[in-house]
Amino acid sequence: MTIRNVAVFIDAENLFKGYGKLEIPEMSMADILQQLEDAVSREAGAGSIAVSRAFADWNTLGLEDYRRDVERSGVETVQVFSAGIAPKNAADIVLVVDCLRSASDLEQLEVFIIVSGDGDFVPLVRRLHELNKYVVGAMLADRGVNSLLEHEVDQYVELKVASMPPLAALRPVFSAGGQSGPLKAKSTAKKATKKVAKRATKSQEPATKKAPAAAPQLSKSSGQPNWHAMAKGISVLHAGPATSPADYKAVIKAVLADRKARSFCDQLAITEVRSPSWRWRSKLRPRG
Repeated sequence: MTIRNVAVFIDAENLFKGYGKLEIPEMSMADILQQLEDAVSREAGAGSIAVSRAFADWNTLGLEDYRRDVERSGVETVQVFSAGIAPKNAADIVLVVDCLRSASDLEQLEVFIIVSGDGDFVPLVRRLHELNKYVVGAMLADRGVNSLLEHEVDQYVELKVASMPPLAALRPVFSAGGQSGPLKAKSTAKKATKKVAKRATKSQEPATKKAPAAAPQLSKSSGQPNWHAMAKGISVLHAGPATSPADYKAVIKAVLADRKARSFCDQLAITEVRSPSWRWRSKLRPRG
């Protein structure tokens, strides 16, 4: 039987570096939990996670998509309202009360993980030690952590964030000429590329060198890409949803065959990388 004796309490406000600037982590909550489980299993011989909760004002603009990711990973999102005090203090207080209640009521919980770099949790760590609990502190590698908090916990876990490739190394998903973006390191791939080039000369499009995709059109009001204006130049490639796997393949084939659609996808993908904070937003969600 699986031993579940680990509790995780996430100070999401601290994880986001405050609601004012709101820096969404460039990693999924499932990845965070996996790193935590691996760390406490290796250092403390702990089992699996039994309780996991994240505390924040989840109504804050920009957290909708990340909240879905948190909940899909099995973490309970606890809505914290300010009730006349600063939202940050409100989340801290609710987290402390819930953590101590769990430590008192659920005797099987032996390991408590506090995902925060806030020194205000030092008294909580000391109280958990008095209750004979093993306490772990954790925070993203690029976030600051209070030195006293790091010293007080039994174990500190620096969560590793997957590094992003430099922008210069990125290539379009679809090139203007229809060839794929990944580098062809092997000779077999080079031969395949030559065959594709020969076929392209026989196609309806002239075999002339295509210029790189133009930069996205920017909205004068917001300075952000005007995706709706850019999409107007793309003809309707498929009316209605796909009704079968074969129909779905036909849709993909139509997109790959249309130069304007490929260029639009390229610009969308490159803009996504340039603005990582958009990853958890639905940019083309209709308003209403």
